[in-house]
Amino acid sequence: MSEAVLYVLVLTAWLSTSSASILVLLSGTSALVCAFWRLLIATVLTSAYSLAAGGSRSFLPRDPESVVLSLLSGAFLAAHFLTWMESLFYIPVSLSTTIVVLYPLVAMLYEATLKLSRPRLPELIGILVAFCGTLIAVQPYLAGRALYGSVLAFCGALTGAAYFTIGRLLRKRGIGLASYTTACYGASTVFVLAYSVATGGPILPAEASSWVYLVLLAVVPMLGGHTVINYLVKYMKSYVATAIGFGEAPGSAILASLVLSQEVKPNVVVGMAVALAGALYAIRGSGEPRTPPRGSRSAQIPHCPGRYKGAPLDTVGTP
Repeated sequence: MSEAVLYVLVLTAWLSTSSASILVLLSGTSALVCAFWRLLIATVLTSAYSLAAGGSRSFLPRDPESVVLSLLSGAFLAAHFLTWMESLFYIPVSLSTTIVVLYPLVAMLYEATLKLSRPRLPELIGILVAFCGTLIAVQPYLAGRALYGSVLAFCGALTGAAYFTIGRLLRKRGIGLASYTTACYGASTVFVLAYSVATGGPILPAEASSWVYLVLLAVVPMLGGHTVINYLVKYMKSYVATAIGFGEAPGSAILASLVLSQEVKPNVVVGMAVALAGALYAIRGSGEPRTPPRGSRSAQIPHCPGRYKGAPLDTVGTP
């Protein structure tokens, strides 16, 4: 992948994910309704593409382990949406997004614990700086309803990191983007539906005008944001690819100020700036994606998917 293509994809993912929180609030519906229809519509679209591009053979992962991991990833994605979207009704958009995009830091810990990769020093520095920026932003909101909303957003960060880490694991094994996203988004839809049945929460919006925003949620932040990141995690460590999310906070804050007239407090602005600077440093310091030398073992692995089972998962871009 060329550097120009990489930055186009990063920009697309950033702009797309920045719209998510605004669309949730503009929909006038609950977190449950937004999560269900965002996932269902995205599943239909990725399924249609998968069938059109490769037929039934590439529709879903085939080996049992990949199916189980896709289901697990879908469960984490469902929990991510339900917790983070609910936080938007308790704390400002700027704060919620600043907290939830801690998932690159959490993903780095997941990958190191599972020995999927070894963080480089610039990555560690950049992500820790971004974490400090988040602490600056969240400091005045640690009480009452704001504390509850902050905890929900942090739960969204934990589950979002797990979802992206599993996605990297499967994508590095050679699972196609369309196959993985269809399985993961579809499983996540079922989990959200099960949650709706268990809690008695409605999944249909009360107002017809909400449908526009529900469709936009599926097309823009889901396909243009999550699906692009799920493409990138095959070539980059999950915490480097998801560091794009640190740019979501300032993007969402600007939109919330313009569209929803939400005030952005000075400490949140400072925290977002620090977090974004750290994220950009981590991405640049990662040195990924990097093309392995022609003829090397790491260059040959992509052409032999069966060999991934015994190979390190972080072959590309790891010293």
